[in-house]
Amino acid sequence: TSAFTHTAFIIAILFWTCDVFLSFVTGFYSNGSEELRPKKIWKNYLTSWFLFDITVISADWASWLAEVSRIAALARLGKSVRILRIVRSMRLLRL
Repeated sequence: TSAFTHTAFIIAILFWTCDVFLSFVTGFYSNGSEELRPKKIWKNYLTSWFLFDITVISADWASWLAEVSRIAALARLGKSVRILRIVRSMRLLRL
């Protein structure tokens, strides 16, 4: 993936993660009146969008962590190949 795509993905993950936390302090309308009591806000969010939000955000974070792990694995592989080249070069120098 390009640097732009990677950066946009990270920004999106951070945005939606912050949105989950902000949803716990965002009021809502109930029966035509604004509800701002924290306990009611929490209950409303937990029984409406919370499960969906957490599922999507968890999948995004898992995807990002898998990508980071893959990059780390490729870096380790690159180091292993480099070490093999060095060993091979040392072997050739002995001949």
